[in-house]
Amino acid sequence: MYRNTLLLTMKYIVISLLLFLSSCSTEDKVVEQNYIKDYYQKVYKADLEYLAGNYNRAFELYRSAFKACQPINTQMYYEISNFAEICAILGKNDLALRFMKKKVENGSTLETMQQNTNFNKIFASEAGK
Repeated sequence: MYRNTLLLTMKYIVISLLLFLSSCSTEDKVVEQNYIKDYYQKVYKADLEYLAGNYNRAFELYRSAFKACQPINTQMYYEISNFAEICAILGKNDLALRFMKKKVENGSTLETMQQNTNFNKIFASEAGK
């Protein structure tokens, strides 16, 4: 009787261990980010729209690129900076503040942003102070 109980207990332990290990292996897989295909092409188009003053279209393209891959601030396009400015122009203050913070994390200074009149409303707001 003791031996049967011991075997049953061992079976439960082994089954529990197997279930635990299999659940760990089915965690969400990290989605591979393809910057060449999913990011730079959209950032390039967004940059053109930004320079042409088509801020709504630029906003959509940047958002699409940032959903596909983590935003980075390439030296040619300055997509984080441009997106922060577009958000400020379009009145999307919370998003603008979030990307202004990313600008600072990527080496920009508050003084530089304060010189840009597109950020005046952000800095005048309670959250911007």
